Amino acid sequence: MADILPVSNLKLTEIEEDLEKLAEGMADVIEEGHYTKDMPELNQKKHHYVFVYGTLKKDFANHSIIRSQLMVGCGYTTSDCFIMGIEKSARFPVALFCQDVAARAKLYGEVYRVSPFEIRMLDNLESNGVLYKRYPLSIDCCQSDGKKQTIYAWTYIGLSNWWKSRTNRLEPAMLCKNEQFKYYLYTKKEQNPKDVEPMRYM
Repeated sequence: MADILPVSNLKLTEIEEDLEKLAEGMADVIEEGHYTKDMPELNQKKHHYVFVYGTLKKDFANHSIIRSQLMVGCGYTTSDCFIMGIEKSARFPVALFCQDVAARAKLYGEVYRVSPFEIRMLDNLESNGVLYKRYPLSIDCCQSDGKKQTIYAWTYIGLSNWWKSRTNRLEPAMLCKNEQFKYYLYTKKEQNPKDVEPMRYM
């Protein structure tokens, strides 16, 4: 387990340079559907559930991708094995699997019913298999009609191999607590980078 030390004055160009290098190295293999290797399996169902905890949520930057899809409700991951960081320059969240009992918690987010086509769009946005990986996670969901149910929904979790070497770019996300458990919440009012504490990783 290593500490993640805050780094100030990080420029967005550093992320862009990393992604450019990544794209150059993969130029020969990136093609339509590259990030969605399981498209044939996805096409076997008309709809899928997806759980979003960051910029895809309602009123956030990337919500337009799923705006036309049915919002099922809000909820939490059944598991509390996550830690969340906020990328300091671009300000997007990264949820990672975590073994540190003191730091880990559930994730709070929204559940949508989407088509295989939207899954492919989300895979491209999240660079599925490179920056994030799409996992089927159990979600305790409260539907718009007040009914509660546990469903499996695709969720994008950061890939350790990519983020572990870039942990100095992450600051802790907001950790909340109710009467039953702790959970990470991504909001529009994130912490001031000058005031954050070191984030523990895995």
